[in-house]
Amino acid sequence: MASNHVISMMVEKGAPFSREQLEAMEDRDCWKWVYANHPPKTKRPKSTKPEICFTGFRPDKRSVLESLAENSGFHVVTSVTVKLKFLVTGEAPGPSKLEKARESRIEILSEDDFLRKMTKA
Repeated sequence: MASNHVISMMVEKGAPFSREQLEAMEDRDCWKWVYANHPPKTKRPKSTKPEICFTGFRPDKRSVLESLAENSGFHVVTSVTVKLKFLVTGEAPGPSKLEKARESRIEILSEDDFLRKMTKA
């Protein structure tokens, strides 16, 4: 029997089944119909560039640093992700970003460290 959540979603999507028919279906059958009639939105192609994130910078400085990173071959992201290569910290870094980066063993750089790396690249 399909769960109430799935039945509600099917009704919302305009499924051509009666409530009784939906209740007799399995969740997997409902999902097959959903994906066949409402395919997931396609995602943007994933970047193969290394990811870098900036935290604790004023907007004007952040945009300059992000441009420098992009011009040096990095993909700038706004959160700490599994694929993040560097977290660059400014005057007031976000504590949750720092904690997540430390837990994930991501290299944390100061602004000066980042600028030195960019001049070496």
